[in-house]
Amino acid sequence: RDVLLDFSAGTLGGMTGILAGHPLDTLKVRAQAMGSMDQMRMRDVVGRTLRREGYGALYKGMAAPLATAGLLNAIVFSVEKSIERLLKSDASDAEGSMQAAFFGGCVAGAAQSPLVCIGDAVKCTRQVDDARGAFRRGAVVEVLSSRVQQLGWRHGLFRGLGLTTIRESPSYGVYFVIYEKCKVSLSQHLPATAAVLTSGGLAGVGALGMFHPVDVVKSRLQTTTEVGVTGREILRRGLRDEGLSFLGRGFSAMVVRTFVLNAATFYGYELAKGMLS
Repeated sequence: RDVLLDFSAGTLGGMTGILAGHPLDTLKVRAQAMGSMDQMRMRDVVGRTLRREGYGALYKGMAAPLATAGLLNAIVFSVEKSIERLLKSDASDAEGSMQAAFFGGCVAGAAQSPLVCIGDAVKCTRQVDDARGAFRRGAVVEVLSSRVQQLGWRHGLFRGLGLTTIRESPSYGVYFVIYEKCKVSLSQHLPATAAVLTSGGLAGVGALGMFHPVDVVKSRLQTTTEVGVTGREILRRGLRDEGLSFLGRGFSAMVVRTFVLNAATFYGYELAKGMLS
């Protein structure tokens, strides 16, 4: 029953987070990987996107993450909570509880990585497409088909899987630890809803912020159609052309987007779990 509850609440929480954070994710990916916006400041990325394509461009690529967000977050929350409950039975102290949350998060992050990789490949490809039409019917299937034709099944679907796992697994371990610690602390000073929203936002920023350079390389790798290119080559080129600033591309949009998305995700999760239980 607990696993089903976490699965259902994670589904609703994940979809809530995507709806709240996708426009900022589009700007982040464009700053990281769109050739025509290479080396632009974030405000210039925003201005050009809205001027040339309108507000609908901010929602490009949302179909893939929205369709998979429920399942992905259901996997993350149910796996993490199940492992945490299992390990907590042998850990009565607070430190043991945090270690259980960290290990559970790492396993959960790794478990969802293959599906995240496919979803991100479609999402990022759509996000850097500057043609009009944010909600084109059949776009997901069209992108997947095009990628497979150009790169083959392995690279068309799973290019960047290693980088995705490097980002997802340890970051989710940190993610749940920060959330639990912040919620306990903030609940003493803030209303319950504010504590959940703030803790969720801080958990997302703290966990993903340290892996942002990995995300930059992953985005560029997944949006290139160059056959045979590797993450190492993408990194080498980026550092050669832009210096260390390459690793921080899209960071400001990532911070805002990640705070909003994860605040909404945990709020949706906690709300749904309370209603379902």
